[in-house]
Amino acid sequence: MKKVFTILLTSLMVFSSTAKASPKKEVAPKVTFEVEKEVERLPAYAKPHIVFHYFRNDANYDSYAMWIWGQNEEGSEYVFTESDAYGKYLHLPVDNFIDQTQVNFLLKTRGSWAWQTPDINIQYSDFTFDAVANAYHFYLVNGLTTVFPSAEDARANQVTESIFASKNTIQVSTNNEPTAFVVKADAENIASGAAIHTYNNTTWSYVFTANLGVSFSPDFAKAYTIEVSFTDGPAVSSQIGLSGLFDDPYFIDNMTYDGDDLGVTYTPAKTTIKAWAPTASDLKLRIYENGTPVALNADLGNDTYAEHQFVREPTGGVWKVELTGDYHGKYYTFVAKHPTGDVELIDPYAKSAGINGVRGMIVDFSKTNPTGWDDVDYPVKSHTEIIPYELHVADLTADESWTGTEAKRKRFLGLIEEGTTYTKDGVTVKTGFDHIKELGINALQIIPFYDQANDERNPSFNWGYNPHNYDVLEGSYSSNPYDGLVRIREFKQVVKAYAAEDIRIIMDVVYNHVANLGGHSFNKLVPGYYFRYNADGSPTSASGCGNDTASERIMMERFMRDSTAFWVEEYKIGGFRFDLMGLHTVQAMNTVRNRLIEIRPDIFIIGEAWKMGGATVEAMGANQGNIHKVPGVGAFNDKLRDAVKGDTNGRGRGWVQLEESNIGVGIRNNIRNGMLGKITDTQSSPVQTVNYVACHDNLALYDKLVYAGGSDFGGDLNRLAQQNIQAEAISLLSQGVSFIHAGSEILRSKPLGNGQFDHNSYQSPYSVNSLKWNEKVTNLDVFEKYQELIALKRDIAGFQYTTRTDIDANVSVKFGTEIGYANNLIKLVVIDGDDTYTAYFFGAGARLRVDDLEGHMVVFDSSSSYENGAFFGRSVILKSNMTLVTKSGPNVIPPTSEDPGTTSEPITPDNGEDANLIWLYITLPTLAVIGIGTLLFFFLRKKQISPK
Repeated sequence: MKKVFTILLTSLMVFSSTAKASPKKEVAPKVTFEVEKEVERLPAYAKPHIVFHYFRNDANYDSYAMWIWGQNEEGSEYVFTESDAYGKYLHLPVDNFIDQTQVNFLLKTRGSWAWQTPDINIQYSDFTFDAVANAYHFYLVNGLTTVFPSAEDARANQVTESIFASKNTIQVSTNNEPTAFVVKADAENIASGAAIHTYNNTTWSYVFTANLGVSFSPDFAKAYTIEVSFTDGPAVSSQIGLSGLFDDPYFIDNMTYDGDDLGVTYTPAKTTIKAWAPTASDLKLRIYENGTPVALNADLGNDTYAEHQFVREPTGGVWKVELTGDYHGKYYTFVAKHPTGDVELIDPYAKSAGINGVRGMIVDFSKTNPTGWDDVDYPVKSHTEIIPYELHVADLTADESWTGTEAKRKRFLGLIEEGTTYTKDGVTVKTGFDHIKELGINALQIIPFYDQANDERNPSFNWGYNPHNYDVLEGSYSSNPYDGLVRIREFKQVVKAYAAEDIRIIMDVVYNHVANLGGHSFNKLVPGYYFRYNADGSPTSASGCGNDTASERIMMERFMRDSTAFWVEEYKIGGFRFDLMGLHTVQAMNTVRNRLIEIRPDIFIIGEAWKMGGATVEAMGANQGNIHKVPGVGAFNDKLRDAVKGDTNGRGRGWVQLEESNIGVGIRNNIRNGMLGKITDTQSSPVQTVNYVACHDNLALYDKLVYAGGSDFGGDLNRLAQQNIQAEAISLLSQGVSFIHAGSEILRSKPLGNGQFDHNSYQSPYSVNSLKWNEKVTNLDVFEKYQELIALKRDIAGFQYTTRTDIDANVSVKFGTEIGYANNLIKLVVIDGDDTYTAYFFGAGARLRVDDLEGHMVVFDSSSSYENGAFFGRSVILKSNMTLVTKSGPNVIPPTSEDPGTTSEPITPDNGEDANLIWLYITLPTLAVIGIGTLLFFFLRKKQISPK
């Protein structure tokens, strides 16, 4: 039987924004569909399927697609390929995904991320399985985030938005034409009237405002609903959301919380759990004996729980529940009631979790400490003394050339296994933990090791910039991801072992976005609060990840404060690297730092201070332009990076590979600023300047040099090695913080074949990302040069000045044209008390003679032409891409003939030019020997010819 439906065009999504009414009333066009009541019966599928039906008012299906993924799996784009009377649809087998009880999706522009909806999770149990079609059917409407079970439900009267726009007005949007409204507080009518509306033909929605009176203020302990009547069909009720009040002073004053006890407070006698959920109408606690849902492991899992009721506190939007007895080792979740229904979630403040971070864990942390934990510490250091070495947990041990315990491979405990070596061609080198100790760095920066949205049952490589639970350790790095205590105990062993070597752990944190908005506990507990939205209600994506957090909101700021404080207090973390820090506000970063220096005064904080997010975010963001407003927080210096090596992923060259005629003023200024410990002329604090030439992002340093070197340098392995050392030397001998990417010291490479290299290996295989220890054997001379450079930076105070005054008085950087040479020469002079260090960096040239090093002692020579400890005469020959550092001053005394010291003859030059100039490099003992021999010769000769 056929039935004619008259469908009014539906509204645009209004996830947490207030739609603006058009100034004049517009007539809504009506679209008539002739469809079967149940829509055409689709053919039965051979195996269970999910079918997504999509209706668009503009019928523009070709411009849009779906992004669909299984829980803790990567997603893919799917287009609508089939048509029916409802609109377009697509279908997929249920077993495309590991977890066959749920699926996630979002709608997006086809082929790009120019526009997208929030992430939406579907639990199959919420829908009726169509046994005839062998499928679940899901009906979608453009602009709505609701997933409907049928076409009729999708077309029924709907209140698509109802939120407090201010404390006494309610903004309402509907899909069909409204006529009247009634507002209720709990069951009491408090306002009613005609729905005087406008029609927005851009968003396909009817919009009206319900006024509650000038003196009205909401009582947040009550549930507010609005009932809307329509021209046709039944009236519809909707709970009124508070998202429009999130930035209102009334909400901030009454519904935010400044305590530091959200989450679990444990004692053996009582556990108290607090949650901030101001917009929830109810909150329950579920206690599980087991951290594993049956859906994730039928053998180990258990879904039995005991339920407890939270009680809403009078102010602050906080709910509290108290549990009597010892709950250590129990797992828990929340169930929050919202207008869209009940949702189970993990506590955003959970401190540990079971498999895949689904259920939080109550922990007595005193039972997780290794022996001697209370004595674990590391010496206080200034920022400029710290040399971060950036490493992924798995990279150190994933390759077969790491020969340690197999069970520790790619795990936390692999980071601290001692005694591993690799032998090739009779040469044996240290690997793993011993390699890091041998290198000499004093800070290990580990890229994300909090709980990520990965499948811990079957881990594959991922950098980890997909946050799931911020205060929980990633389970796949532990020996048992099903037990939330194991990861804690093992990671504390890592911290202890590195602290014993005077190496602090720096944690890479990613508070600027989450793995997926719809599935994250932030959005399940307080929908819309923790994120930024565009005017059309879609989440902003300056992070490139489809959701940007809103650190300008006080509870997001306080979450960052409390989270980082937890890691420092419980795990003795020595510093943080903030991913995309420019998306966080100056105020939020100051709040974080002020809290952390109360715990550890020398806490080390750096971040990516890129300008991003548009004018509003840039004005308040902790970016390079504003970094002076966040004292003590460092920013990565991309200007020095690009000037030294060229663009990050292309063939553009930097100073180490440029002929002198191509070295422009911009390159010179950016290198000079970086070496003087500043990013720009106006950002002048060395403590806030993080110099680097490579990190996990983009091409590895060696790959970049090979790729950009092309036919000029690409086949000259010795020259490329010298360029690698030189690029790192510029960073390490600069003022400010010097940062190293793991593997640069052994010429780490990520080849893809055909002359290409992997520049974004965030989910490439372990075989691409792992450190290859055979490369250490091959490039042992490069490794040893890195050791020497690190020792200079780490041990010489003159390379660690913390003030602009000290740098201006003691450090100078001059390019060649300033001292009578070409600009492929840089001269760095650093005064360290009575000692003076002079560094010459000679770039892409043939050879060069410099004439001002008489009496200087060699402390570093990248080319190994001259031995450390040797002394120069007046002139020295510099080879292509050679870096030379000398020491001079009253304490640097050339050895005498009676005290030959440790000097040695120079290494034989490799061509006639050097041979002709060999006399320029001789030691004083050699001169003394020659002089004495000459005098003796004449003395004896005189004796022979003298008369008797």
